[in-house]
Amino acid sequence: MDKFKLVKKEHINELNSDAFLYEHEKTKARVLKVENNDENKAFGIGFRTVQNDDTGVCHILEHSVLSGSRKYKTREPFMDLVKSSLQTFLNAMTFDDKTIYPISSRNEKDFFNLMDVYMDAVLFPNIYNNEKIFMQEGWHYELENKDAPLTINGVVYNEMKGAMSSDISQVMDKIARYLYPDSTYNTNPGGDPEFIPTISREALLDYHREKYHPSNSYIFLYGNGDTNKELEFLDGYLSEFEFKDVKNPMKYIKPLEKNIDVETTYFGEAKPKNDFFVVSYLAGDSTYNLNNLCHEVITRALVTEDGAPIKDRILSEGLATDVETMYSVGTVNNLSIIAKGMNAEDKNKILKIIDEEIGSLIKSGLDEKLFKSILHQLKYEIKTYGDTPHLGIMTYIRAFQTWLYDKDPIDALKFDDAFEKLENDSELVQKYAKDYFDGYRMTMLVKPDPELGKKREEELKKKLAEHKKSLSDEELEEIIKKTKELHEFQLSEDSEEAKKTLPRLNVKDLSDSLQKANEKIDGNISSCEAFTGGVTYMDALVPIDDMGDEKLQAITLLSDLIDRIDTEKYNYKDLNTEINLISYDFNVNIMTSKYYEKNEASIFLSKKLSSDGDDFEKAYDLFEEVHKTTVFDNTKKIKEILNTMISDLKLKAVMTGIAITRTEAMKNVNRRFAIDAKISGADYIKYIEKVAAMNDVEMKKYLEDMYEIYKNIFDEKGFYHITSDSEGIERAVAVLNKKGLKVDGEIDKKKFALKNNPGTTTALVAITDVNYCIDAGILPKTSGSDSVVRNMLSNSFLHDNIRAKGGAYGDGINQSDDCVVFYSYRDPNLQNTFDVFEKSMDWLRGRDLKKEQIDDLIIGSYNSFDPNLTPRMRSLRDFSYRINETSVEDLEKKLKEALETKKEDFADFADRLEAAMKNKGRAVFTNEDGYEKSKDMWQEKKDLK
Repeated sequence: MDKFKLVKKEHINELNSDAFLYEHEKTKARVLKVENNDENKAFGIGFRTVQNDDTGVCHILEHSVLSGSRKYKTREPFMDLVKSSLQTFLNAMTFDDKTIYPISSRNEKDFFNLMDVYMDAVLFPNIYNNEKIFMQEGWHYELENKDAPLTINGVVYNEMKGAMSSDISQVMDKIARYLYPDSTYNTNPGGDPEFIPTISREALLDYHREKYHPSNSYIFLYGNGDTNKELEFLDGYLSEFEFKDVKNPMKYIKPLEKNIDVETTYFGEAKPKNDFFVVSYLAGDSTYNLNNLCHEVITRALVTEDGAPIKDRILSEGLATDVETMYSVGTVNNLSIIAKGMNAEDKNKILKIIDEEIGSLIKSGLDEKLFKSILHQLKYEIKTYGDTPHLGIMTYIRAFQTWLYDKDPIDALKFDDAFEKLENDSELVQKYAKDYFDGYRMTMLVKPDPELGKKREEELKKKLAEHKKSLSDEELEEIIKKTKELHEFQLSEDSEEAKKTLPRLNVKDLSDSLQKANEKIDGNISSCEAFTGGVTYMDALVPIDDMGDEKLQAITLLSDLIDRIDTEKYNYKDLNTEINLISYDFNVNIMTSKYYEKNEASIFLSKKLSSDGDDFEKAYDLFEEVHKTTVFDNTKKIKEILNTMISDLKLKAVMTGIAITRTEAMKNVNRRFAIDAKISGADYIKYIEKVAAMNDVEMKKYLEDMYEIYKNIFDEKGFYHITSDSEGIERAVAVLNKKGLKVDGEIDKKKFALKNNPGTTTALVAITDVNYCIDAGILPKTSGSDSVVRNMLSNSFLHDNIRAKGGAYGDGINQSDDCVVFYSYRDPNLQNTFDVFEKSMDWLRGRDLKKEQIDDLIIGSYNSFDPNLTPRMRSLRDFSYRINETSVEDLEKKLKEALETKKEDFADFADRLEAAMKNKGRAVFTNEDGYEKSKDMWQEKKDLK
């Protein structure tokens, strides 16, 4: 391809791929192709996007360019692709110094369609022709009539209100502002809700003109696609531009020149042990893999591993409820040690501990066994990318570690040499610590200010009221007019002419058969041969009785505790090292599972263990030993862990409110969901708080009594599944036989009947600026066409009313077997959103769809039946299906129903959905003000503050 200059070609052993680095001759656009046999082809175009303020310009632009372009004329081509493509990944992401637009697909035609839409979107967006895009995605004044209050709405605006609701997000934002002064990284890349309304549309357009140019682009290709064909396609867009010297200077993070001491505040409840203390160091150049490995080893060894001395001492001395670290940005590694849930007067004690432990590392180095155990985990995590089906996308993001900073992107993908150097010289870690943690640092005390949020809200209301007062009647009428026009635009149907601009696939090209994992079954032991990189995975399900809420909670708590406290042979510190030395997955938990198209369910003890193939027997011996010889003498340590769990679960609730809200909505619909709520919802947090409040004698006796039940369950007959290569399977099956786990006869699954009951309404109240709304129920029957109907309902009616018009960050309706769930997240509305849920059925009945519209929806829902799975994920899917008394063949029947969807199926789903909602469970995650304004809607309130 003569339009591109090949800069470099290199084989990457770590990815079993060949890498080709190109430069577009005319524009100097950078292109990296990682070529291999992966059918899940990936593409991305990204730009270096430096911002100098908190207006969220990069984030708003990321959203806005996907709302129509020169070639694709619909209101939101991105959502059209979600509805009608075979994409396996479709998204856009804003980072501190870059914005990227990645996609992936296994279908070649679809892959080129997606590339075409994205290239046209970023280079020729419709933002110049339609101000409503900026208003919807960024911010706008909203006024329904002259007597109504003036408000602000917008998707990014509300997204960032949600993102900045958690205490840890606020603290990390403060760290960046003080640790990275005068750099690209001391602003909020997503935008601060206080400053987002200060950006103008003109400023957004100016930013796009300057930064979204091929000369400032980083283009990525991955997989088994035809490279020449892909490059030729790219040149079609790139050649429309001339080279441009894009002024995009990076303001890099500078080394600290003195110690910094800061005291500041966050929005939180004023109560004991609710302060944060942070100690931060700037460390090695993060464009070198060896530096990154050294940094990660130190972070884990000192802070994040169970038993890590800094975390362990701070917790054991009762100085904090948890200790966390912060991610790095730019070209500098950052070690920020964050003591959460502490009292301000204890900061010097915490600082002394940190100084002593870092000093010990510098003087004596790391324990060799601990060092090897951490490296063992790191090598697995980096090589497998967490067993992700999105390997291409993850490779793209990793390449930016060097690429964005004018270094070779291929270097970022090669880590074997760094591991080899570190394995041969553990003193490199000690040297790294001496070089970077023996100098200047920042200390920061962050105290809660319960009035901060209220002050900001009152100031905003005052500012808006004053602004409204300053406006003339004509100006008010103009805002009212624009509000009305925006709402009309957001709910408008695209014209037939606009729809015809979209790329289309043919439903006839879709296969009605699905790939199986070729599971082999021998009694209660099954296996699936697959490429796993030498790792052997064991997944086991042991049926257990419904023993009542508290005992199930206790078993869940023990499964969370057991590998973190002492056993008869190991103390908790040594135990963590032993586990990490010879295994990867090493956990047990309780799960519920419904049988396919039956009103029956079971409770299982799920056991997961993985290791390198030749370590499996040692790993299982340790697994068995840990779960059968735990001791509960060290109640002090147990209470530390319980308090950390409480803190983590409450933080998780604020950060990802959908999961806990869904659990609450479903809890009274039937017994299965009631169990889920008791072992994972708000009630589980309350249960842990109850156990943590016991005195030492009570706690020890209670946990020992429950442990006797736990050990009996652990040894009960169950179903065991192995995923590995042939040698790994043979070894693992031999171990299971040796342990006497093989059963030739039937195993009682201990099924219980599911009786569907009327749901309840629950409000979860926390410190948050946004809402999460859930309605959930049980469908009287299911069909494969359900996924097609939900595709339209989620991405048309719900999206238009809740996200586009309402300003929520997300919304939809999903389904698992017969359980159907409406949801919204980071939503400024509450009552309005529930009203939209309730109008969904009538909207569906009013659809009169043409065949080609239904075909597009069928194509868009196809991957729900045939998702992109790794070999291990496919193996685990088939095992789970068999235990749930279904099969890939049953899924194929549903797929055929989906492929044959007719317009009558939309009204039929509406009828079944209406029946489900008659006995729905409803829940909201909101703040105190949101609860007070809607309290008549709720039968119960649960406080998570």
